[in-house]
Formats: sequence, structure tokens, C-alpha cells
Amino acid sequence: MNKSSMGRSRKERLRAAEVMRKLLDYMLVLRRESKTSKNSLRSFTVKTSFVERWLNHRQGYPVAELLQRFYPSDELYVLRQLRRFERAGRINIVSGRIEPTEAVLADLMNCAKKASLSVEAIDDGYGFAYERNICWLISRVCELSLLKNREPSMLNQLVELAVWEANLGGLSRFQVTSGWIENRLEISKSTLSCLLHKGDHPNLVVRVSDADNRKLLWELSSDASIAFKYDAIFWAANPRFSLEEVRSRPIQNERIRAVGH
Repeated sequence: MNKSSMGRSRKERLRAAEVMRKLLDYMLVLRRESKTSKNSLRSFTVKTSFVERWLNHRQGYPVAELLQRFYPSDELYVLRQLRRFERAGRINIVSGRIEPTEAVLADLMNCAKKASLSVEAIDDGYGFAYERNICWLISRVCELSLLKNREPSMLNQLVELAVWEANLGGLSRFQVTSGWIENRLEISKSTLSCLLHKGDHPNLVVRVSDADNRKLLWELSSDASIAFKYDAIFWAANPRFSLEEVRSRPIQNERIRAVGH
């Protein structure tokens, strides 16, 4: 039994696998439909953070709070991304709060529908809502992948999610082959090989099969973020799932004010 199944019933594991299936399907659509960055997980995490605040909590995300979710060394990067999104008409920053534009909300609704998420149109100025646990989990999983200030790519994240899904769904980790991942993510063998050669996959372990040395097997590593993701995934799959409370924090850095209007 692998780490992602220990101490959980089969029903709980299958429920978690279904959540991961939805999450992965949605991320694949988002990556395919993305109009800005398709490869940077840091950039994607910035986007999913303020989107979650808008859709789940019905409010703009204070720039100061967003910066606190990243390492101090990432501050200039995050601010550059926000300016880039703003110039592209993807967000507005009003009184220091990030608000997605109508164009972004329309794109997000379209992506959610393509990923078969339950979408509800709401006439409250926030556009729509979709499955709250998926909206919450996508932000948490991406954020946890940035632990230790490393920069895994979006492809790296998608491969990891595929391994999670396989493990939780009952497929033995010793059977998660490169071919299985290529089929699940609809990517080429060369694309996956590129990731392997870069060696930038701290949350994954890749080894040669003992039974067939032509076969590569993908497993979850013992990286610190794996345990936190384990808890987040099962909480998102819990029938009693509820959102964490949002506590506003005062702006602590005067340089942040320059981003707003």
C-alpha cells in the first residue's frame, strides 16, 4: 500500500481519486486555453490564488496578502506578473485588491464547463461559481508545490497530479508508467522525456522497472510538500468540506501601493 492510501478506506480513496480526476481535467483545460503563461507554475499559482478568492469568497484579493503566500524573493516576480495581467486586460487592481475582469471570468466559466465541473451562473457581480472544493484545492496544491522556493513547471505539476490520481484510484504505483502518463495527459513521449532529462521533479521519483528495464515507473517522493498535499486532497474529498476562514491583513509594504490605482 502506498503513502497516498495509508489509513484510508477504499471509499475515501476513490472519492479522493475522483476529486483529483476533476482537478487534473480542469488544469489540462486551463493550460490549453491559457492566454498568458502556459509553462510557469509560479505564474499559474498567482492566477489561481486571486481566482479562488473571487469565486469562493466573493471578494478581491489584497495584493499584500497575495505576496505573503510567496517567498520574499518572489515579491518582484509576483508584482511583475500582476502588471502583466493588468496590461493584458485580465485583471483590475482597485484599492489594492485584485479583481479578475469580465473577459477572464468568461474564459474561466468556459474552461470549467469543458472540464465538466458543475457551474452555476450567479447575478451578483462575481459572474459564476463552480465546485468550491476544486477551486480551493487547485490553489492549495499549486502553492504547496512551490515549497523550498523551487520552480517546478506546469508539466511537472500535471505529471504529479496524474500519479496522485493513479495511486488514489487503486492503480499500484509500480504500474504508473511513462506510457500511462502520456495517455492521461495527452502529451508526446518526447515532451515527457524532456521533463525527465531536466531532473526538476522534486515531488516525483522515476526508476527503471525491475521486471522490464525498458519501462520507467513514476512514484511520489518523500518531499515535505507531499504530506501537506495528502491532507489537502482528502479534505477536499471530504463530504463535510468547508472553506477556511479568510482573515484580512493590513498592508505592510508601502511599495505594494504602487501596483494599485
